[in-house]
Amino acid sequence: MFSTAIADLTHSIALDPTDGYSVLWLHLARSNTATSDVAELERNSTKLDLAAWPGPLINLYLGKVTPGEARAASARGDTETQTDRTCEAAFFIGEYELLRKDVATAKTQFQDAVKSCPYTSDERDGAVAELQRMR
Repeated sequence: MFSTAIADLTHSIALDPTDGYSVLWLHLARSNTATSDVAELERNSTKLDLAAWPGPLINLYLGKVTPGEARAASARGDTETQTDRTCEAAFFIGEYELLRKDVATAKTQFQDAVKSCPYTSDERDGAVAELQRMR
């Protein structure tokens, strides 16, 4: 499952190296295969505007910002933008905490994502799946 995602996301980044979401999802896919991709994440991030969203989330995985700083960055913009970013922040911070083995904090973030994300979002689906896996 993850190997197919990795291939697709690698191709996606080759087609559009400025797609921060593909960079994030590739990092998560590789992390779930226990493949260290820190160097690749750093390389991929050089083609992105990390000041723009989802840059704060990528900076979180790079160790350049805290979860609180990434969450605060999600509160910028109009109401619709804030809603989308709050959802994304909760999910990706949850994944970050899982990688750090902080299951309790990850669970709280995934619960927040389920509450804040639109029913059609990939992040909500991911948060539901992670919570089911934690049971």
